[in-house]
Amino acid sequence: MRSGRKISALLVLALVFGARAVSAQAPEQRYAKVAGLYVGSTMVFQPNPFGGVGSGTWVAGTKWYLLAPDGKAHMGFKLPQAPGGDIRRFDFEAARRAAPQYAGTYDVAGKRVTIKLGIETAVAELGPAGELMIKGTPYRPSKLK
Repeated sequence: MRSGRKISALLVLALVFGARAVSAQAPEQRYAKVAGLYVGSTMVFQPNPFGGVGSGTWVAGTKWYLLAPDGKAHMGFKLPQAPGGDIRRFDFEAARRAAPQYAGTYDVAGKRVTIKLGIETAVAELGPAGELMIKGTPYRPSKLK
């Protein structure tokens, strides 16, 4: 009887406030399935400091997205820096102050992960092996220390 009331209450909330009210009850669960470090190989622009403005070349490089269990996100190139090399200790606030264009938040809706940063909004699909597909590039989950 009690679980029937709970389900009824959730249905009423969903009808009155939309599906967001139901998913907003447990954000930790929504983020937990995708939180982590995702690393991919992509083309990155390497500026030429001795050339004219905007000169440089595109080279193969590493790009990463770090998604925290609380919905924070950060993106960068090469590898992220964290105290003692432990990515679980990554300081999102310090990273945001140093490079606000690469900081932001993310949201999860089913298999779709939307990462909103200062310079871009990336919409990713969660693949069967846990990878994020962003603009055709697979970003694979990295093992956390």
